Amino acid sequence: MYSTVPLYYNFTMSTQGTTLHWMKLTARIYFRDGPLAAVSAFYEYLYSIRSLLTKLTSYSSVVFKLQDHLQDDSKFTVRNLANIDLYNSLAKDLLSGTNVTTWDSTIPLSDLYAQQCKVNPRHTDDNKWKCQDKTHVGYIIIEKYVDMLLNFVCNEFFNVTDDFCP
Repeated sequence: MYSTVPLYYNFTMSTQGTTLHWMKLTARIYFRDGPLAAVSAFYEYLYSIRSLLTKLTSYSSVVFKLQDHLQDDSKFTVRNLANIDLYNSLAKDLLSGTNVTTWDSTIPLSDLYAQQCKVNPRHTDDNKWKCQDKTHVGYIIIEKYVDMLLNFVCNEFFNVTDDFCP
């Protein structure tokens, strides 16, 4: 017998793809005082919404999407892998113990996408590949993200056990 999925599900997706915007906003601080000084503004912002996200977890699933790794772009030196990892690490640390899910499983896929773009820079009309865009992954990867998200939301209704997805 199939489980019945309710007509609505209290699910909150907190897509925080704002990391790059924070990097751009604090670029002067980054170059003048270093990455730790620049990331402090992001910390203050995230700290200010931490309690709200925590409250949401009492009746809903909350997912905080970490920043994907991007292709190297010499025009925007603030946006580098070390800085992205710094922002992601800060978010993981600050949100630990809150029941907010920090979503980092997209990062290996973004790494593979960047590698492929380096080896074979291409652009397709359907935007599955858009290697000229150094800030976003192509739809070929976005489709995988959607699958992951749907699995996250739906698996509990299918009585999937832990050994199904080790």
